[in-house]
Amino acid sequence: MLEHHPDDLDLLRHYREHDDQHAFTELVTHHVNLVYGTAYRLLKDTQLSEDASQRVFTALARKGKCQDIRHVSSWLYAVTQREVLSMIRSESRRSRREREAFDLEMLAQRPNQDRETSIEAINSMLGDALKRLSDADQQAAIPPFL
Repeated sequence: MLEHHPDDLDLLRHYREHDDQHAFTELVTHHVNLVYGTAYRLLKDTQLSEDASQRVFTALARKGKCQDIRHVSSWLYAVTQREVLSMIRSESRRSRREREAFDLEMLAQRPNQDRETSIEAINSMLGDALKRLSDADQQAAIPPFL
């Protein structure tokens, strides 16, 4: 246990050198408002902000063991911004995929449209969607031909 009132670097060093969970808890307590507030300001969503905060402090727990972090507040702020940006991108991709799936379903259900035209349009939309996937995601989405 630390004898004097430690600053962030003391807490982080103690956590790194002694796996001191109490020191880590104090770090979280000192910075939870900064991290959550930053996430909420950008996301405007309580649950997503809590998720982002959890991810940021998980990153601190992992990186704090092996990385020399000189300015804990600045590091947490930057990691929070990156995490929020990643979450926004992920949500945007998910939303786009849902819209495309809905559009495909609506196109397939049109009773007045020629079936051949519908199939061509669906194939075109699927091809466009597959082109936007990474190679690994394409391989996962397209079954191998036997």
